[in-house]
Amino acid sequence: MDQPLWQILFNIGLIGFVARRAAFGLALHADRTHPALWGVYVALCLVCAFAGVAILFSRRWVIAGLVALVGAYTVTTFVELGIGDVAPPAALLAELAVALAGGAALLVLAIKTPPEPSPR
Repeated sequence: MDQPLWQILFNIGLIGFVARRAAFGLALHADRTHPALWGVYVALCLVCAFAGVAILFSRRWVIAGLVALVGAYTVTTFVELGIGDVAPPAALLAELAVALAGGAALLVLAIKTPPEPSPR
């Protein structure tokens, strides 16, 4: 764990933002959800779990977790847009824009911020 605490908390915030999509999708549409959405939501939850564990390891793991998180969120959004009855397209695209901006900012921080010195 070689990132500052504030940066780790921002990563956890992005994970929560992404996990909310899967949770709301399943909660609101569980009875009539398209089978493709079930798979995408389960995969999104697994990627959130991976990103949550990756925060505890090195900077490379954090970067891989963020890339996987933003990629899975983008795929989920496009599957939801393809199915069409999940949410209004403008709302889905606005949330995707927020996730992409947040993910890009966190990736830049993960790459550019010098590592925290380990206490000895």
